[in-house]
Amino acid sequence: MPEEIIEAYKVFDYKNANLEEYVPDLNRCDVPFSVPRTLIFDAIQMCRADSEFATQEQMAVKKAAKLLGVPDDIVLALNRLVDQEESLNAMRRALLETEKL
Repeated sequence: MPEEIIEAYKVFDYKNANLEEYVPDLNRCDVPFSVPRTLIFDAIQMCRADSEFATQEQMAVKKAAKLLGVPDDIVLALNRLVDQEESLNAMRRALLETEKL
């Protein structure tokens, strides 16, 4: 990763950042996937990293989704996808990361 991106990340003031200011730039990304949906998916994963998805976190994700133009049904589907991934990861750990018998 380029050093200037790493430095920009280090000094970014996320506590005072305004998502509305960044949304127009997202539509100019030239990538083969949906940037708004990917951001919401990543946000859900981050919010659930502590095994909870608190009401305040859910409200923040819904607000971001609205700003990014991601419909409610897609947000729900992305949340269910995270559920399924967590379940599959738990199953993998249970099957493969146990002590030898």
